[in-house]
Amino acid sequence: MRPFFRHYGAKYRLSRLLPEPTHKTIIEPFAGSACYSVMHGAGKDVILCDIDPQTAAIWQWLITASVSDIMALPPTLEEIKDVRLIDAPEPARWLVQRWLTPQGGRSHTYPPPSCVELSKRPCKRNVFWGKGIRQRIAEQIPLIRHWRIECAEWESVCGPKATYIFDPPYQLNNGSYDKNTYGKGSIKNVDFDELARVCKSLDGQVIVHEQEGATWLPFVTLRERAMTGCRKEGRVKTRHEVVWISDSGQRQGRLFC
Repeated sequence: MRPFFRHYGAKYRLSRLLPEPTHKTIIEPFAGSACYSVMHGAGKDVILCDIDPQTAAIWQWLITASVSDIMALPPTLEEIKDVRLIDAPEPARWLVQRWLTPQGGRSHTYPPPSCVELSKRPCKRNVFWGKGIRQRIAEQIPLIRHWRIECAEWESVCGPKATYIFDPPYQLNNGSYDKNTYGKGSIKNVDFDELARVCKSLDGQVIVHEQEGATWLPFVTLRERAMTGCRKEGRVKTRHEVVWISDSGQRQGRLFC
């Protein structure tokens, strides 16, 4: 599957570099757009958790929506004058809003003119809302009917034996995430010592995303092309993506520098 919506900090391409799940159940305690589950979760039981009510509501609507519900949404970016006026449930309007800009932000209620023009280019069909994205989501929703989403703190879904994907707010990105803007929360909301303890104690396969410089687990740097952005002094700088994997047997040399 491909992403259902854009989300700040999403890692769909980076998910290709990670080991495939070794358990029938995938659990993402900091779900966001759940890129790992989207890539590997077809045919598996997936439990998502996100503290952000809007993100959780989008997932809940997608899990229960019909194909006709998806196809009833506007077919092109040009037709969207204001997402708040779309004749659909509020989570559906939020879904469309996540595709108005390449960043998947929530500050725009209508597509910027520059994005409308870009959306007309064939190479940008998977960047902005349009017939292609709408059709893709409609074709994929039968594959997530059995998924479950909880709007709660990350600890609430930890416990069962499963493949766990942790992608919390980065330890060194204080101030980079605004809970009200991106939904990922602030590092002030995360006890990294407790998070490390839980990750080490879980039964199953545990994969943790972080950025270079994080110290709460013995992270390993992914291959050189695995880079993500961080904000510093008002600018976006890139850093290596690092991971920690509980099962040493999964630490394949091709994944890391």
